[in-house]
Amino acid sequence: MEGVGTKESVLIEILLTRPNTDIKEIVVCYQKNYGRSLEKDIMDETSGHFKRLLVSACQGNRTELSPEQLQKAATQGVESVIDRNLAREDAQKLYQAGAKKIGTDESAFLQVMAVRHYYQLRATFEEYHRLAGKDILSAVKGEMSGDLEDGFKALVKCAKNRPQYFAERLHKAMAGFGTKDSTLIRVIVSRSEIDLQDIKDEYRNMYQKSLHDAVSSETSGDYKKLLLGITGP
Repeated sequence: MEGVGTKESVLIEILLTRPNTDIKEIVVCYQKNYGRSLEKDIMDETSGHFKRLLVSACQGNRTELSPEQLQKAATQGVESVIDRNLAREDAQKLYQAGAKKIGTDESAFLQVMAVRHYYQLRATFEEYHRLAGKDILSAVKGEMSGDLEDGFKALVKCAKNRPQYFAERLHKAMAGFGTKDSTLIRVIVSRSEIDLQDIKDEYRNMYQKSLHDAVSSETSGDYKKLLLGITGP
């Protein structure tokens, strides 16, 4: 976060998409490498509800499913690990805080979207659509702005389909004039042993082009060889 301005998009990508264990490791490594608290730096460099969103993420406050619950979801279905009544209550809370009033109560969005696990959020988004007649992403775009909007959109997209979110990040990194190499490296390397194949599948579905071909056309030399070695065909 040093230098002129803070790269909010990087903070969003890293802090709002990782599990609590990763966040805790990042916090420890940040303190070790820079001799400063990541949470304090975020508080100094950001403001308002966006600051609250990042600080909450930095503290690892999101509820997460245990390995046993994840196995249960895989064998018995997602409904076995969500609370449908809570999803309806949260959807009502979001509706009351946004679409049903003049102005937006961002705190209500924080209370729901910064702490529920992703399966629960998906259920909440389903209930919100039934209640409001529109997708939660449309609501966020209509009710928020700036960095806070970008943060909540990232949360929604990750809750719905995390590989799709990262496929979009990669596409934007290579779109237009110049390539955002730091984003390209960070996403490909950090997801290489997690869900890179899923990201590749989503990339092809979304952009009718393989990630391999996209990276090949936007990079060169040893850098190109390195990235293609990770992404594979």
